[in-house]
Amino acid sequence: MTVPLASAGARRRQGGAVTLASAALLLISLLTWRSSPTTPPARAEVWVATAGTIEAIAKLNPNVADGIFRAPNAYALGGWGSSVPTMAWASEAVFAADVRAGAIPSSVRAVMYDPENWPSTPVAEQRDPGTSMRAFANLARRHGYYVIITPHPSLTAASGAVCAQRQWETAQRAYVRCGIVAKAARFADAVETQAQGLEADPAAYRSFVAATVEQARAANPKVVMLSGLSTAFATRPSQLFAAWLSVNDLVDGHYLAIPNRVRPEVAVGFLEMLTLPG
Repeated sequence: MTVPLASAGARRRQGGAVTLASAALLLISLLTWRSSPTTPPARAEVWVATAGTIEAIAKLNPNVADGIFRAPNAYALGGWGSSVPTMAWASEAVFAADVRAGAIPSSVRAVMYDPENWPSTPVAEQRDPGTSMRAFANLARRHGYYVIITPHPSLTAASGAVCAQRQWETAQRAYVRCGIVAKAARFADAVETQAQGLEADPAAYRSFVAATVEQARAANPKVVMLSGLSTAFATRPSQLFAAWLSVNDLVDGHYLAIPNRVRPEVAVGFLEMLTLPG
């Protein structure tokens, strides 16, 4: 059974306190945006989202949904409009079984592997994500798929993990020390750093993303780097915007989640800041 990840953002667990430094960065971010004629970056950003997230955005502002997700650089889990049809799995073993069974629709062009410390990922895959990420990517490539891997920092807290979180470490610190993103980048076309739990603190968000981007690009200079954004951890569009701006020079795009349809207006307001004149 495939995992559509319609509630993908719900799995993002880490939080972050707002510091004085992050508040200053937010103010600078907003002043920069206000002084610009437009905010979209010069490059075409890559966006990944579930069909449910895109539909929630389209319900409130169809123009924004069309502008962001009806594009060749947008990947929709479950398919949506002219976005690249994408499917996701939390288990490499289930993906392999679906490939053997011919259960993946012929329209699918990209596949995503989302290993986490949660019941949807088998314990063996949680403990040794490097092996399972390589197996997923190798099988996907043999079948011509674009490969996206989104390993969660919680993997370092898995029981019996080959590289485990130490008592004094945060999950993010352990994740960087264990080089999990680098392991994913060696085999994937695109990798996400699930940093959304820190998005309320742009300075911490950037620090974590920067460390993983450095590791990933050392392992694979061609990898497309994404960072996570979620309405689960933001109550205002400006918070998502500040997180986005803090890493705009580092990443190629983002995974955007509206878990359980929580605060879709926050995501819409954020995307409006990117797509409407300042």
